[in-house]
Amino acid sequence: DTGRVSGADLLRIPAGLNADRLTTRQSLVQQFDRLRKDLDQSGSMDALDSYQQKAVEMVLGRRAQQALDIRKEPTRVRDRYGKHLWCQQTLLARRLIQAGVSFITLDLSYHTASGTWDTHGDNFNCLKDSLLPEFDRCYSALIEDLHGRGLLDETLILVTSEMGRTPKIG
Repeated sequence: DTGRVSGADLLRIPAGLNADRLTTRQSLVQQFDRLRKDLDQSGSMDALDSYQQKAVEMVLGRRAQQALDIRKEPTRVRDRYGKHLWCQQTLLARRLIQAGVSFITLDLSYHTASGTWDTHGDNFNCLKDSLLPEFDRCYSALIEDLHGRGLLDETLILVTSEMGRTPKIG
């Protein structure tokens, strides 16, 4: 439990930087790109312009900021996912899916109780007492939530690992 809830502060525009300055910077980059366009025969500069535009829209637009603000979720939904960092990341992933993000990666490799999934020293107790209960909570909450919102049929969820353990010791 991190004891905190993210408010999408990451995408807030820093003090001294406003939308006009960002637009001016983007315009300057576009001017430089126009000077080099004659060197680009493949059209990749046009694609770059498109990605830059999307990046500016992400920073300036409210859609991404709203999707990243999990405080907007009802308490019962946040409670279903849980307060652990993994659970909050998973809730954030669902909000991003709902906002139209097409590819999301969650890295659930760090856990405060055991460090990582690499549990050579106390494998079964680490899995039973800390890793699997938190994973089960966030994973099942995500599946149920996506299903309830009609998003599960169009969402591919993969859980991958580099290896596994046999169910028997030795």
